[in-house]
Amino acid sequence: MASWEQPRGIHVSGHGIPVDVIMTVTHTIVPHYFTRRMTLACSLTSCGSSFSLIIMPPLLAVLIEQYTFRGATLVTAALMANTCVAAMVFHPVEWHSNIRPSKTVAQKVEEGGGTCSRVFNSFGRMLKTARGNLWLFKSMRAILVNIILSIGMMAFSNFLYLVPFAMEAEGYSTEESSLTMSVAGFSLLVTRFTYPILFIRFGVKHQIGVMSSLAVCGTAVIVFAWGDNLYIKLAMMAIQGMGVGMFFTSYCLVVVEVLGLSLLTPMLSINGLFKASTILLFGPLIGWIRDVTGSYPVSLSVLAGTLYLAAALWFILPLARNYDFSHEDQTKMYEQLEDMKNKEKEEQQNDEKLLLLKEIPRKDVD
Repeated sequence: MASWEQPRGIHVSGHGIPVDVIMTVTHTIVPHYFTRRMTLACSLTSCGSSFSLIIMPPLLAVLIEQYTFRGATLVTAALMANTCVAAMVFHPVEWHSNIRPSKTVAQKVEEGGGTCSRVFNSFGRMLKTARGNLWLFKSMRAILVNIILSIGMMAFSNFLYLVPFAMEAEGYSTEESSLTMSVAGFSLLVTRFTYPILFIRFGVKHQIGVMSSLAVCGTAVIVFAWGDNLYIKLAMMAIQGMGVGMFFTSYCLVVVEVLGLSLLTPMLSINGLFKASTILLFGPLIGWIRDVTGSYPVSLSVLAGTLYLAAALWFILPLARNYDFSHEDQTKMYEQLEDMKNKEKEEQQNDEKLLLLKEIPRKDVD
């Protein structure tokens, strides 16, 4: 759609919604497949973003030169369409388990209906689940972790968007801007492979990893903004790529570490609200500071300040934990609800077994 003359709002929503859905689903599914080496699995899952940062900047420069902007966006759309095929690999865990959960009455009714009925029923279940996840707003730990992760996501994305314009304003060429992005992608790729090994070898907590990555990226952004030559900017982009790799490797695992695997899916479901809020709040603010000051280094320094803020918020986690424990920890309520659901499923399975036994014809015994 971006290759044709359309309102900008359509471009933004058409790109942002599916990207956020893909990221959320990926971070949610992968941890459920592993009980060991979860850090390595989550790191390898997102290696594709590293390759895209290395390959796409020079590739887009060539495509725009050869086929104009419209042709380049069409080729990019064709490449992204391959994610539909890749998403088919994400099978439910139950498909590869010896224990198959029995279908609920609602699911059986849904399968018996038409296509429209199945779509509406699925949408209704999704809304019901999303509404049920809102209880996490009562947990201070959930709120704190969501704020930290959302600020990190906002800062990283805004920094990447501002880099080409900041370098152009300083007189650098498009090729040099592409080179800095490729260096960040290469550093990100190397970090994806080395970072999990360090975590597994030394048993470092993911909370420390996320806090360190935010501080490292904040420092790299400031030095990049005020650096006066290309070599400094390349070095800082390499450090930035390392910090981003650390952050996204621990992105979902820090939720598991703080709240448990059972709360990963509900946490990521409400994380979109926090991400949208931080983007709407800080995104225009960074642009307004750039317009008022007329300086990209100043706006990038403010952006780095948000990363330092997110890193500092980790020190409040013990207070948030004490608050949850002293106010009837909501996690226990969730676990109780899950136990009730499991008991209901067991009772339903027993009822189905009894029905099957009644349907089996009895043989007459002489």
